[in-house]
Amino acid sequence: LRKAHRRLCLIHHPDKQGVDVTEEQREAINVKFLKIQEAFDILNDPKKRRKYDSIGDFDDSVPSCLKEGHDFFLAFGTVFKRNAKWSEVKPVPDVGDAGTPYDEVRRFYEFWHSFESWRDLDGKIMEECGEDCFMNLDEAECREEKRWMERENSKLRQKFQKVERQRILKLVEVAERHDPRIKA
Repeated sequence: LRKAHRRLCLIHHPDKQGVDVTEEQREAINVKFLKIQEAFDILNDPKKRRKYDSIGDFDDSVPSCLKEGHDFFLAFGTVFKRNAKWSEVKPVPDVGDAGTPYDEVRRFYEFWHSFESWRDLDGKIMEECGEDCFMNLDEAECREEKRWMERENSKLRQKFQKVERQRILKLVEVAERHDPRIKA
């Protein structure tokens, strides 16, 4: 990452672009260089990177039942793999197949019952509640007000994290109900 950043800086630095550029071109060069710097800052900081990785479309759907003739391992395996991306604990156990020993199946479901997610839901919260739903900590006049603002922001996040946790638990319960290994 550092090597690529350094290479891009050497290519796109405003001082390396020559003297005969117009003011508009110089501004465009500066904007591009600032974007490179910002991208490096985000990718280099683990917290900012997780926040960035959480942005974007993600299929939150959970199958409610298993239709007749559908393969359990195919239907639920993809959903578990998709959600494993957010796991705080690695490696994430695989669904397995029909020949997986019962002990491994039990460990799989125990893992998902105590699933810890690192997913940052701020983007989803702002999408549903509006851009100004979080309190801006920079506007606080004193530290007590800032702490109060942090608590209010935390309450909002906890509400959405609870919904996310319930979604995962629903997935696990539905999977357990339809798992042929558990039924057997």
